[in-house]
Amino acid sequence: MFALMVWGFIEQSKDRSAARDAKGKFLEQLKSDRNFAPSQVHDDKNTYLGVDSERGKIYVGIAPQWKSIMVPAEKIMSVSIYEDGQSITHASRLRQIGGALVGNALAPNKGGAVIGALGAKNTTVDVIKSLVLRLEVDDPKNPILGISFLRFNQVKRGDVLHQQASAEARAFSSLITAIMRRSEQKDASHLETPIPLSIPRVNRLDELSKLAELRDKGVLSEVEFAQEKARLLNSPSE
Repeated sequence: MFALMVWGFIEQSKDRSAARDAKGKFLEQLKSDRNFAPSQVHDDKNTYLGVDSERGKIYVGIAPQWKSIMVPAEKIMSVSIYEDGQSITHASRLRQIGGALVGNALAPNKGGAVIGALGAKNTTVDVIKSLVLRLEVDDPKNPILGISFLRFNQVKRGDVLHQQASAEARAFSSLITAIMRRSEQKDASHLETPIPLSIPRVNRLDELSKLAELRDKGVLSEVEFAQEKARLLNSPSE
């Protein structure tokens, strides 16, 4: 029995060490991205969420593998906050992404990385067991990302820990929503840019020959011919 306990302790130590190493490599990878300077960071033993508001980039890290997931602003479809499995805030992209109209209900979780399970509705209203920021992303590999903001298994509703976690989650939700809206405005301005019309050019020699022919036939007077000739010479030519 004692040997089994020792073996279990050793295995847990190995897992923790491997997780620390993986997170260290993850953080080094973030530093190597010179186009990422996070303005807001959530970092604990299980999750990393960094938001570069200027460049519109988001990085998510997931324990224990700590594989980095980069989300550009144009790929964000929606951002929500779930408290014990119930949505308390939600904002979605108003335009189409990848052919799918985004705007109303969240799609079901069919995969992706979810940190801190949404869980079932808690029957004890005085206790909060999960507080998750959920991102829907236009990425088949990671369509849904969930980041838990509770640092404990459960907290009392309304106490300091709950208020701090809720305030942090809402701050990230507001920032990511602003980035998503800014990306929408860029998309809209791109779509609304007028396309210059192609104006056909006039072949001057052909038109001059036609004018001379009309003059010779008496259709145009010398004055009219001179006026039309001047107009033609001032028009764009091929």
